[in-house]
Amino acid sequence: MNGEDIPTSDHDRLVEIHTMLREHLAPKVLDHESRIRRLERAIWIAAGVAAAVGSAVGNAFAGGIP
Repeated sequence: MNGEDIPTSDHDRLVEIHTMLREHLAPKVLDHESRIRRLERAIWIAAGVAAAVGSAVGNAFAGGIP
């Protein structure tokens, strides 16, 4: 149903409720998975930034030492 259709029978109403519940509960599982992926991505980005900063500091000190 696309919101314009009004369920006419009890069966149609139950199907609509079941569909709404399933759609409401499904994103929570996906949301948890996406949170884990975002956390993993943030860890990799932080590791990359730390490596880049470490490399820049290392090059600065290596260039400054005769």
